[in-house]
Amino acid sequence: MYKVEFDKKKKIVIIGCGGTGSYVIGNLARQGHEVFLVDGDVVENKNLIRQEFFEGDVNKYKSQVFGERYNLPYSTEYLDTPEDLAPLFDEEPCVPMVISLVDNNGTRALINEMFHMEKYPDFVYIGSGNSKRNGQVYVAIKKSNEIVFETEVVLDKALQATDGDNRRPTEISCAEVANMQGSEQSIMANVTAGCLVSNIATNVLNNGILNGNKFTFDCNFLNFKTETVLSHE
Repeated sequence: MYKVEFDKKKKIVIIGCGGTGSYVIGNLARQGHEVFLVDGDVVENKNLIRQEFFEGDVNKYKSQVFGERYNLPYSTEYLDTPEDLAPLFDEEPCVPMVISLVDNNGTRALINEMFHMEKYPDFVYIGSGNSKRNGQVYVAIKKSNEIVFETEVVLDKALQATDGDNRRPTEISCAEVANMQGSEQSIMANVTAGCLVSNIATNVLNNGILNGNKFTFDCNFLNFKTETVLSHE
């Protein structure tokens, strides 16, 4: 078990406001947390099936929809470099708390790079990913430039490839996007991941206790598993 203790304000950024993000944003906003939203995607009709959008949201930016719904600051640009978020974290002493709810390893690599920068001695990185019926959440923590738990990118080889469909959105042409087939998703996997991320984030924000750094779920069998995974394993 690890007791989360920081003496500085945590500044929350959610990257990815779609399948899982659409559930996490509301959960944190309703608790009174200010969250900065980042997503360059726009709402499409197909998103109405399993994401927290309505017909009137179609063709608006996803981050814009939730920013206006919960009165939160937002960006309609994709994360393209580790320095894109620097203005948020550099304006006052804080603990960057980045919640990554994206579907590509290119963006995960950028957050991983940011996590390991010496300029941020304290950092919390929560990363979630899922397939149609199962998924996982990793929690990475750095305190006083000492890594307590490593990032999902370091611990999971499946999240290290950054070519093909795993490139950042800014590296993929409009023509390629039109021809790409995303992995099949289900609303129950998104809701489950959203609840899990929300609970973990709330625990971290309240300086609670983590009984592991990798959390997995399987909607087929209603299974949940918590592990402590170290970088040298």
